[in-house]
Amino acid sequence: MSLPYVLRLLCISFSAFYLIHAVAAAGVGAVAPMVIRSAGGMRAGSAARLLFAMRMIPVGVAGFVVVGLCVPSYLWLEPRAGVEQVGWVCIGLALLGSSMCLRAGGRMGRAGLGSLRFGRFCARNGRVARIGGQMVPVTVVELKFPLLAVVGMIRRRLVVSNAVLQALSEEELDTALQHEHAHWIWGDNFKRLLFLATPRGFFLSRGLEAMEREWAKSVEWAADDYAAQGEPERAVTLAAALVRVARMGSGAPDGVVLSQFADSENLSVRVERLLQVTPERVTAHSRMSAKVAAVAALGACLGAVLMMIPGTLIAVHALLERLID
Repeated sequence: MSLPYVLRLLCISFSAFYLIHAVAAAGVGAVAPMVIRSAGGMRAGSAARLLFAMRMIPVGVAGFVVVGLCVPSYLWLEPRAGVEQVGWVCIGLALLGSSMCLRAGGRMGRAGLGSLRFGRFCARNGRVARIGGQMVPVTVVELKFPLLAVVGMIRRRLVVSNAVLQALSEEELDTALQHEHAHWIWGDNFKRLLFLATPRGFFLSRGLEAMEREWAKSVEWAADDYAAQGEPERAVTLAAALVRVARMGSGAPDGVVLSQFADSENLSVRVERLLQVTPERVTAHSRMSAKVAAVAALGACLGAVLMMIPGTLIAVHALLERLID
């Protein structure tokens, strides 16, 4: 099929993204069981960081190669001819890649819009209150379902329904709000949105989905540890709050990204852990590992060096020429 300059660039970009993402996803999926086992022996916060980083590798690598290498090499070396032939294999891969990205964008858009609407609803219909020693204002709102959660990604709100506010004792409410405050500090809602935005549907996706589930469990454990502050009494109080809110029933609007306090998944395991294990003391700053930051900075530097080497772009363009044939 003959395509003009810009459409060829789009075709190459989507086909390269699909191929690179599939290879990276296959690699990460293959080592997922080992990563999950390793995370099981770590502190909850460290496990959550590892699982999140591993889960984002496929889309991160594919995005960097396409945006940082494929597109610049094409713009620099590809002659701006009228039209050129593009092979059907490249077109087919481009269709797969574009549909995969469109589905991911649709999931992200629906979840982001739903969260924005629900956050605005809570802001309009709720009242802002300072409860206990909480550093973050709490939005108290009348809802048809019990809710204690962080709502929103950028403009985050710590929301509690009147029913939950009245059902918990002062100590239980304090530990529950501390748990949600941890999610608020660490931006877990935005991470959940990023999971929705990552392309799916490739082979070996079960390993990646398993890492998402383990991340969700680890981040709840880390927030529990943050709320308990290393004190067994607070851990027992937090467990009591979890049970009390869970008995009120679950409920949340569909299509909204939330860090919900009494999430029904792994709830019994969380309660048993709080009752049997003395939680570790966790601070707000312990989530940012110096090693993770160093590795990210090193990767960024290496990527920048590769982009500045002319030979790299020439080699990438040669590969693109083979792909497009």
